[in-house]
Amino acid sequence: MLTSCNQPRQFGITPTNDGSQSIATEIFVQATEEEIAKTLTATTTPLALKVNGLVYPLEDFKNDLLRFMVAFPDLDSEEAFQRLTANLSEQLILQKAALENGFKMSDEELEQRISDLNSEIGGEEMLNTWLTANYYTQNSFRRALTREIAIAFQKEVILAEIPTEVEQVELYQILVYDESSAKQIWQAIEDGTDFDWLAQQYHPATLGYIGWSPKGAMLPDEVEEIAFTMKIGTSSDVIQTDYGYHILYLNTRESHVLSPENLLLLQEAALTNWMDTEKSTAQIEIYVSSNP
Repeated sequence: MLTSCNQPRQFGITPTNDGSQSIATEIFVQATEEEIAKTLTATTTPLALKVNGLVYPLEDFKNDLLRFMVAFPDLDSEEAFQRLTANLSEQLILQKAALENGFKMSDEELEQRISDLNSEIGGEEMLNTWLTANYYTQNSFRRALTREIAIAFQKEVILAEIPTEVEQVELYQILVYDESSAKQIWQAIEDGTDFDWLAQQYHPATLGYIGWSPKGAMLPDEVEEIAFTMKIGTSSDVIQTDYGYHILYLNTRESHVLSPENLLLLQEAALTNWMDTEKSTAQIEIYVSSNP
């Protein structure tokens, strides 16, 4: 457990005038004003963020900052504040999308997940000790856990759209680090020297084999652009990139199953592209400011 001697330095967090909302809306459940009025007495709770209609309490945000500073003690207060608000905004964007895509979690399901965590960590007392050491209350932990499960749900929705088999190129290359050598190799190929023989001279371990690559995966942009326009069984001109000077040989191009490595790269790209698109239209309201 963290002790008073290693507590992170405090942040100045100033709620703005508009940073409050009926706690009856909860954190992850959207309800109409009529529904709230019928079931709960609205009380005001200070907010830190509101993103696409989902709200984030100031109390949770303060404790998030404490955890953040424990994890990244070398950050100054302003940088930590900016990184945390950006991260939380993305989390709420994902969560809102999950709700729109049908995500639901009952109280019973949430309690079962917590019970499973109790078993994994060694019992309820151990979990409570961990919560205290990491600045969680019982309620804030439930909110965080619900959000985490919703985010995982939405990521699965995004990744499900990625096919496991796509058009790919199977390539060999000769890569050198000076233009003069590259031009000599290219001229040798033009004069009829076998590409495989040259690749063996420069890359005896791999014979220049790159393997299968889809668009948007492992190749530098300059290489990919040319590779997907080449004719099968031909070699390219010299291509300069930050890695050196490339001469390609296109063995074949066809629909092919993605390797685990390429699938992971395309998944990461899909998540990044989805978030960039969503952030461009998201309604993000920040009700706190840092006072380093």
